[in-house]
Amino acid sequence: MVENHRQTRRTRLDMQCWIVTAADQPRRECLLQDISETGARVALAPGAKLPNAVDLHLTNEGTVTRKSEVIWQTRSEAGLHFVGRAQKQRGAARQHDSNGLSR
Repeated sequence: MVENHRQTRRTRLDMQCWIVTAADQPRRECLLQDISETGARVALAPGAKLPNAVDLHLTNEGTVTRKSEVIWQTRSEAGLHFVGRAQKQRGAARQHDSNGLSR
């Protein structure tokens, strides 16, 4: 049996999200499988490779984002650890959802 070392509870979501790997690169569509206060698991296009640091966009507009460190990656999934909020768009109002994510 695999031991669970997580310190925060994960919520299963299965919702569309996007990963930005660099400012000059197009964002990549993916599926947010589960999320917690400290990280997330995303499904990627098969064979996609991520750099060590990415921005996870939880809304199409990019108004809810998290700077993330890629902790692990398989052929079709990645585990992300949140390290901060990504730069917010100018003029966007600050709100928080039930997972404590900034909007």
